[in-house]
Amino acid sequence: MMLLSIHIGAIALLIAIVAPIAYQIGKKEGIRVTKNYYEEQQDSHATSQGTTSQGSPAIEHL
Repeated sequence: MMLLSIHIGAIALLIAIVAPIAYQIGKKEGIRVTKNYYEEQQDSHATSQGTTSQGSPAIEHL
């Protein structure tokens, strides 16, 4: 019974250490993915209107 209690405590300690680290990594990755997604949308929208995201005319390469 004591061994079971030690295992449960060890697992809880491991989760308590790893969870905040995983949360921060996931949060940073999610922000990066979201930022890239919206930048791609803005670029594709600007290109479809004939301009780039900087406002200059889009140049098509053949």
